[in-house]
Amino acid sequence: MYKQYTTEFKLEVLLAYENRECTIQKLCKRYQITKYSLRQWINEFEEFGIEGLERSNSWKGFKEAAVKDYLSGEFSQYEIVRTYGISSRSVLQRWMKKYNSHRDLKDTSKGKTSSMTKGRKTTCNERIQIVLDCLGNGKDYKKTAETYEITYQQVYQWVKKYENGKEEALKDKRGRKKEEAKLSPEEKMKLEMKKLERENERLRAENLFKKVRGNRKEAKTNQIRFEDKYIAIRGLHEKENLSIILLCEIAGISRAAYYKRLKRSPSSRELQNEEIVKDMKALHEKVDGIYGYRRMTLNINRKLSQNFNHKRIYRLMKVAGMQSVIQKKKKSYK
Repeated sequence: MYKQYTTEFKLEVLLAYENRECTIQKLCKRYQITKYSLRQWINEFEEFGIEGLERSNSWKGFKEAAVKDYLSGEFSQYEIVRTYGISSRSVLQRWMKKYNSHRDLKDTSKGKTSSMTKGRKTTCNERIQIVLDCLGNGKDYKKTAETYEITYQQVYQWVKKYENGKEEALKDKRGRKKEEAKLSPEEKMKLEMKKLERENERLRAENLFKKVRGNRKEAKTNQIRFEDKYIAIRGLHEKENLSIILLCEIAGISRAAYYKRLKRSPSSRELQNEEIVKDMKALHEKVDGIYGYRRMTLNINRKLSQNFNHKRIYRLMKVAGMQSVIQKKKKSYK
């Protein structure tokens, strides 16, 4: 069951907005609406009066409001589904697909639209003309797609290709590879040289990766798996200018995992570990390094009013390079 707002409800919200009872953010939170919906109701009321609010109650206006609210970039799909009372994300995605493919969002809650724009085959000259028209009208992809009866995605991709590689990028080069028997001696030589270059590059990357990473498993303050691999990939990419795709393949991790690691912020536990190490170093210097991990655990727990496990303190002392100074027992010899 989709959520629709009545005209009386919209008038109540607009009246509260006019009286300036609270800020727009608090107003939207109180009535459980979005900022985009509030702006839309204000514009409709100022232009058409109450008739504008009644007209926006249609299913078509409801669908367009949900889609435009998501395309504004202020809300996620989950937030839109929850705010508008839509049954699932797949329904919202279907509406967005129709909107981006310049298909009509029907004024009904049931059934499907029969009109669908499908992609069609085009020549290189036709693609160039479409791209130039799209750039001429300010990159209005939807209007261009409607004019030439093609999909929104086709126009968007062609424009991006044209901006990167001009007319040469719009040529269809699929299935144009020559068979090895038809290659000339010079082309065969070039092909072999490229293969050797790729193999040499891979061998160089593998050797450098082994040297940088090594086979040791060092203790660390964070809990990230394969942290040494991520550090090695980043260092080799910056210093040796090696491909990230190649390095990720050698390391046995996905490219998405590597980029996710780059954007990752330290967790609360990692920040806490850094504070513990800082306090332990100060205490280690104060007692001239006579505390082992047991006495260090007692003092740190007392100072921070915590109950850290002795194994955690032992691991962090190992990371920081702290060790108790003791007089070793001398063996007696006969």
